[in-house]
Amino acid sequence: MKRQPELAKCTPESILYCIKYAVQHGLELGGTVGQLHMVAFGNQATPIIGYKGVVALLTRKTLRSVEARVVYDKDEFRCSYVTSGIDFVHTPKLSDDRGPMIGVYARYFDKEGVLIHVEVMTRSEVDKVRKSSKASNSGPWVTWYEEQAKKTVAKRGAKYIPLEPETTMAIAEADEIEFSKNPPIDVTDEAEVETVATKTEEVKNALKSKPKKAAPPPPEPEVVPSEEEPEEVPIDEYVPPPEEEIKPTGVHLADLRERVEEMIAVLPDDEDGEMLIAQWARGTGKPKNWHWKQHSTRGDLEKITALLEEQKLLST
Repeated sequence: MKRQPELAKCTPESILYCIKYAVQHGLELGGTVGQLHMVAFGNQATPIIGYKGVVALLTRKTLRSVEARVVYDKDEFRCSYVTSGIDFVHTPKLSDDRGPMIGVYARYFDKEGVLIHVEVMTRSEVDKVRKSSKASNSGPWVTWYEEQAKKTVAKRGAKYIPLEPETTMAIAEADEIEFSKNPPIDVTDEAEVETVATKTEEVKNALKSKPKKAAPPPPEPEVVPSEEEPEEVPIDEYVPPPEEEIKPTGVHLADLRERVEEMIAVLPDDEDGEMLIAQWARGTGKPKNWHWKQHSTRGDLEKITALLEEQKLLST
């Protein structure tokens, strides 16, 4: 559709006919192979067979290969039909300037690889065929003239080859479609046409109503965890805030021992833990910015008890 925007104006019935024609004859529609072209005539899409499409039809059963080439003015070329066979010579001139195109030929080889026929056409004969084609001024005749010339000579020479009935009918049908002034016979059912038209309209409506994709949100800034160690506050420099001011509260020895033993089980072992345990025994909890691993110890139970008695924080 992008290369041939005029096809967008063609009816769904004619496009469906082109597709069914390609499937029926086993030809590739469009693409780079060039077996079958879809050409628009007004609002009607028409299947026009290409050179490689003709070769595909001719080589399915009877022939091994079909070879068509263009002859230029400065090439060496000779073709004679003699009693003993075919006297054929074509030597292309190895130069950028081979002169204008003067003719085209096709050679046909049977299943054993034997050359059985050569068909030759002059350029004027090719142009005469082109003028009778509905696609003479559009499609492959304009963009691929030499390929269309090879197709023309390959089809003409096929008349001298004993082909299967289905191949002969396929080539005749291709000629009827390309050279008849009437539109191709519609082989589609009304139900199929209605389905194609409905689906086409549904796709168009879906594309119109399809919401545009919202722009993705900007990525959140990556949070890199800080590797800096928290600032350490030495135990002898720590000043608790006013709301955490230590107030002496009497603690019985039995209760203290139980609480100190619980504390000892979880504290590390160094020499600066007496103050922390004293504060904990008072019920004031852990001061802010206190680093247990650095500034709390398990100590010795008797030493802690003596310390608390000395500070009159322990009642017997």
